[in-house]
Amino acid sequence: MWDHIVGALNQSWKRPSASDLRIHTEDKSKCLAASSDVRLADVWTEDCQDVDNQKWFYNEEARSLQLVGSNNLCLDILAGSANNGAKLTLWNCYDGPSQKWSRPMGTPS
Repeated sequence: MWDHIVGALNQSWKRPSASDLRIHTEDKSKCLAASSDVRLADVWTEDCQDVDNQKWFYNEEARSLQLVGSNNLCLDILAGSANNGAKLTLWNCYDGPSQKWSRPMGTPS
């Protein structure tokens, strides 16, 4: 995680369409991905592919991102750190601040 920089393309994420569950960078080259579907799995960006570890569900009510096909695992900031460089991971979905995300997809294009 890093402080938000307005206009930074590496901080701008979209979802290509309502049926595509991947979340990708503005230039569509990198997608948000989990290393596996277990707690504390690393989350990073990698080349976009049609693979399960890049498919996410955005829960509007909870404002959380859940890895599709996982057993209730959500995108989480490791240890709830607010520091630049904090790692992203998967953790059991709960109503905590380290799992709250603004709608990252915008309007599907």
